[in-house]
Amino acid sequence: MSKKDQSFRLYLLENLTKFEENYRNAVISLDEDAIHDYRVALKKLRTLNLFLKESGLERTWLKSSLKGFKKIFKIGGAIRDFQVFKNLTREYEIKLSTRYTTFLDYLDVQIPLVWELFIENSAKILSRLEKGEWKNIVGADFGYKDNQVHLAALKFIWDKMDAANEILKEENLDDYQLHQIRKILKQIRFIYEMRMAEEWKKPEHQLHLELLKKLETILGIWHDKVTMLLSLKNFLDQLSDQKEKSMYNSLEKKLIKEIKEGVIPLKPEFKKEYKWFKKLT
Repeated sequence: MSKKDQSFRLYLLENLTKFEENYRNAVISLDEDAIHDYRVALKKLRTLNLFLKESGLERTWLKSSLKGFKKIFKIGGAIRDFQVFKNLTREYEIKLSTRYTTFLDYLDVQIPLVWELFIENSAKILSRLEKGEWKNIVGADFGYKDNQVHLAALKFIWDKMDAANEILKEENLDDYQLHQIRKILKQIRFIYEMRMAEEWKKPEHQLHLELLKKLETILGIWHDKVTMLLSLKNFLDQLSDQKEKSMYNSLEKKLIKEIKEGVIPLKPEFKKEYKWFKKLT
């Protein structure tokens, strides 16, 4: 192994690059994949900052460089949500043999409104990128020893697994708790991914990466449907036609049913991963 750890540097630079590329594409085209990918890259960068802070390895230049991106993260999420809602609504039209034209029209109106906010807030971000916002990061001397980052990554993963496990001990989880678990699982995966290039290279390591993603998918689908239900309720509050409102009852009931049923596999699947990751060395 090298005297200085490279996993942190490489993972950081990889996601700085992904953020810049996908953010520029999102501004130009409103591409659904680009919006998703720049937000994922930003999540990973924020997790790296959290990892440094909680591990006592904090670098102030990283923390300061990541300031000011919260708004475009949230706006991008809103755009993507409406895009996902449209896709889900079309799926439900097939499942329930019903046309939800007015709701789709409502979603079509929302996207340009949020898109305008996105463009308004993009000027400052693009200016920061043009000025080489992250030059200090790219040229930084990280100085982390191999074993130092490895042990910190293990502790971070174990601590986050314990935090998720404590929440999952609750009998009836509310939306806030499920959202917290979703965030924690992503943080675990990101730091796990960072170290996979160094020592966690066996097929079993790849297998458990996929199983982590499976847990995230359960909560990702849950999140999409919960937020879609909120959007549907907002839409119905604005709808005056009672006959048309009643037509959406089946969609609302279907969403509520699938939201409840969708998270049932979470606890048993998590328990398996909890045991494995707590033995990770």
